[in-house]
Amino acid sequence: MDMPYHVYGGLQDNSSWIGDSAYPGGITNDRWENIYGGDGFWVFADPSDNDYVYAESQGGYIGRVNRKTHESRGIQPLPEYKEKKLRYNWNTPIHVSPTQNGTIYLGAQFLFRSRDHGQTWERISPDLTTNDPEKQKQEQSGGITVDNSSAEMHTTIFAICESPKNPNLIWVGTDDGNVQVTRDGGKNWKNVVSNIKGLPKNAWVSSIDAGHFDQGTAYATFDLHTFGDMRPYVYKTTDFGQTWAIRTCCLSALSWGCGFRSTAAGNGRSTKVAICLT
Repeated sequence: MDMPYHVYGGLQDNSSWIGDSAYPGGITNDRWENIYGGDGFWVFADPSDNDYVYAESQGGYIGRVNRKTHESRGIQPLPEYKEKKLRYNWNTPIHVSPTQNGTIYLGAQFLFRSRDHGQTWERISPDLTTNDPEKQKQEQSGGITVDNSSAEMHTTIFAICESPKNPNLIWVGTDDGNVQVTRDGGKNWKNVVSNIKGLPKNAWVSSIDAGHFDQGTAYATFDLHTFGDMRPYVYKTTDFGQTWAIRTCCLSALSWGCGFRSTAAGNGRSTKVAICLT
């Protein structure tokens, strides 16, 4: 692990970058390193090799990049023979396994898992979205030209989280309102969104975070601003999604851009910290 740590992220229309968190004399522009092209999105350090990062441009174009040489290798999963193109969100989620070195996840309408740094992939789910054809007409619309840049792609996976307590327990959220969970590494999936009382239909799942202490715990946030609803929606389950409790009592009614992360603080055994970003 780098000390001091580095900051990773993307800029719209301006690639993905890595910068120092601290540097003698301050952090100047030349301390920022351009690591991947296109619209900048997710960047994650490979926890098994400090020389490599996973980076992404729009539409799920993910690569594994050597930080020393800047050599990059595209590792996006491809459609099967004669299969229609995969539905990758403009902000396709990458999830790095917290329990298994070399294991990463990527979501289209299916969930993909690689156990060898993206060299090969396995499809470990059926279509986890609503697969509503009425929301898949971007190539039939757009006026003068079709909308086909992937920014218009809908019915896609948007959130992925493997439990840090159990690698076979994986949560997935979609941009059309499904919350899916598997407890056997992808063999069987259950959509538990109907158990979330008071949540409007088709809410965009903006984040899911598995509990760091109890396997049955997970947190999910939902975004409905495209429906004109600016309220925050944050829920917690402690029984693998069978029941959910709302957790928005202290948030502003205008906190629609909401994401959630839970973590351990102090000695990691007795202190629980939950952070809601709006």
